[in-house]
Amino acid sequence: MAKKWLKKVGVYGGFLLLGVSGYAVLRNVAEKNAPEFNKTMVTVNKQKMSMQDFYNNMSYTSSGWFFIDENGQKHNVDSLCNVDIKDSLTHSHYSKIKLQERIDTVYARYKYNNFRHKNDSSIIYKLGAADSLPNLPSMGKYSYNMLVLREFIADNPKLQSVLDIYNDSHNCTKAHEMQHYYNNLAGAHNWNSYSVKFAECCLDEISANIAQCLKQRENFIAHGNDISYITKRFAVYRGMIESGQITPRSGRISRAEQEVIANTVFDAWMKDKFLMYARNNHSRTLYILKDAPYTGVMENLPKHQALMKKFFNIKGYNFWQFISKREAEVFERIPSEYHKTYTVLSKQKYRKMNHFEKMEHLRITEGQSTFTYEVAQNHLKARIIQTLGYREK
Repeated sequence: MAKKWLKKVGVYGGFLLLGVSGYAVLRNVAEKNAPEFNKTMVTVNKQKMSMQDFYNNMSYTSSGWFFIDENGQKHNVDSLCNVDIKDSLTHSHYSKIKLQERIDTVYARYKYNNFRHKNDSSIIYKLGAADSLPNLPSMGKYSYNMLVLREFIADNPKLQSVLDIYNDSHNCTKAHEMQHYYNNLAGAHNWNSYSVKFAECCLDEISANIAQCLKQRENFIAHGNDISYITKRFAVYRGMIESGQITPRSGRISRAEQEVIANTVFDAWMKDKFLMYARNNHSRTLYILKDAPYTGVMENLPKHQALMKKFFNIKGYNFWQFISKREAEVFERIPSEYHKTYTVLSKQKYRKMNHFEKMEHLRITEGQSTFTYEVAQNHLKARIIQTLGYREK
């Protein structure tokens, strides 16, 4: 009889099958685990099944544990649970983006005394159907597969001279928005903890500003060191050029000047733009992580560091070596109410973990060997449940 049971259950449980007491142990295992294994559902390649069917249809090879579906296809169990693989698959479409570009013409004129809108500017703008805008529209924007630039056209030369700094020829809007596009390709939407993702949204903007500054520097040199090509957006850097502290030259940018660009851009954005972008970056964080499982919003600093090296590899220069020393300042300024929201959302995701996510959580917190052992134990339990007939009818 022992040989018959050994054949059915397998060598993992063979030591238990040495008599009546061994059978009692197996029955206890089946009774204890059958309710969970029969009722808990998992999904593999859109096929929904019970934990029992999943673990009962597994085999072990030198490459690890594999689930064999109804079509005979093998699925690596590690891969089914791995959150990084799920993250990569969820956002793989970004690598297939075919970027489109559009230029919108914004017409401008000085307003008349009887114009009804009250604002500090004396200029009125017209953007397509949005006529009579009292405030300056954005100079451009990037969204998924569309890059939009704005070209400002005035109805007289005097006003045009005022608006030229907003056009791409001086503002270098395209370089800014293209960096957002490159960051998207690099993985700007990949999952991490809420606080890390908020910081990454801020650092995405700082990265785009550095790319913009480099393009303005390039135009400055190309136009005979005309300082008008360095806009007041980069006022400190411009002032250092005017005072002779820095002399931009063609060719390779010195490490010292790279550091100045990194720090002055970082300082300016944190001073002038952080509060302006905070609400938007908070909303963006919530959007990016809305479908992430709990294991996707666990803090992963190595993953963050790898992404930032891509964000700040701009024009072949490693600006991360400077910005990495400053990023703690971004984390320190995350509003407390955002932290509270992130804590609540993380707890909600924790409570909603499915079986694969719980297994991945085990792997992350206790290591690969514990994960592998648990998979083997679940396979054995499923075989015992199947053999003893503790299946839900």
